[in-house]
Amino acid sequence: MQENDSSPIFQSEAWLAACARATHGRVRSVPGIDGLRLLERRIGPFKVAGAPLPKSATPMTAGLHGNQDEVAMHLAALASWFPTSGLSLLQVTSPWPPPDNIQASRVEHLRNMEIDLTGDCSEIWSRVSTLPRRMIRKAVKAGIRVHCADLEGSQLAIHREISTQLFSAQGEAPIVRPTQYDAISTPPLKNCSRLFIASKDSHILGGLITLFDDAQACYWDVAIRPEARAIGVGHLLFWIWLRWCKRNGISKLDLMGPPEGGRAGGRTGIGRFKASFGAIPVDYYVIYWHSAAAGHALNLSRWLAERRRSSKSTS
Repeated sequence: MQENDSSPIFQSEAWLAACARATHGRVRSVPGIDGLRLLERRIGPFKVAGAPLPKSATPMTAGLHGNQDEVAMHLAALASWFPTSGLSLLQVTSPWPPPDNIQASRVEHLRNMEIDLTGDCSEIWSRVSTLPRRMIRKAVKAGIRVHCADLEGSQLAIHREISTQLFSAQGEAPIVRPTQYDAISTPPLKNCSRLFIASKDSHILGGLITLFDDAQACYWDVAIRPEARAIGVGHLLFWIWLRWCKRNGISKLDLMGPPEGGRAGGRTGIGRFKASFGAIPVDYYVIYWHSAAAGHALNLSRWLAERRRSSKSTS
């Protein structure tokens, strides 16, 4: 990270600048709240901002931090600022339920899958269920090897290619944008990013990119070839990453998604995979201030997204 920026990685100037380039937005500070920076962008006719802002490859945990009183004070400041901010919609996440007096437009209670790494290795292994243990052993016996790769090298390009193919098969655009890959491949973000590659006989079968700071590491971008899943490549990648985090003093893993499934809660298998490694759901609250028109647009976009998910599941 930059020497003058001690913020957690997803609130650092470098990360926010990368997201601003990826979303054609900008970084905006909040008057009266030192250190809180928002990502602002236009979505149709609306000017929206958030910490984090959805669809920016930023985890839910990158919101307000501090004890309950500090978060309440920041929420009150945001509530006072919103009417004069020029925004149509503002959202922030909080680990605490908001007080009643902040007059939010809506509050949503969400859960994020996380793993506590403060115990010793035997305790962490004891939380891993039978299936991933079996799949890890299966992958090792099959000759799968995992190593850290250079984020500037050709292996990142192969990882990106696998990811693009997987999303394309689902009729979706990749979550991570090219400008964000570029950002994590160069300092300062390169200093807190790692690419884990799984391969057999020099053939790359999958990759896992983690972004981390002193407090936590994120299960940020994972892509496994479909034919490699049955031999446990995803399980072995996850376990090697977990062990690497433990050895490097990281105390929490943010798995970026609810127990119901993927980041949007639409794939139940992903939620089961995370739970099988001992992940538990942690409460977060998303607090919104928005205009009436932006609120209706938000409801409509969610309804359309749910219809798309439903049509895919029945097709």
